Amino acid sequence: MGKIPDLLEQLIKDAEATTQRIKGKIDQANQLAKAIQRAEKEPTQPPITTAVAEAAISEIERKYGKGSTDKNPPTKSVLRQAEERAKNAK
Repeated sequence: MGKIPDLLEQLIKDAEATTQRIKGKIDQANQLAKAIQRAEKEPTQPPITTAVAEAAISEIERKYGKGSTDKNPPTKSVLRQAEERAKNAK
């Protein structure tokens, strides 16, 4: 019977420590949720427009030939050039 108060005291300490760990995890989860919400609102890459796609196709056909079966795909620089041409065409 004499050990019950000691066991209860230890149980209370353990419960308090567990509560603090859980609160810390809740704070981390809330921070993560806020970061995800901010990321959802900020698009990382604008959607491709029809004009950019058409300019890219035109640029690729100009550089590689229409219907080319060249095994080397167009580089990003070719696509960037096409995007610039589309912007300038507006």
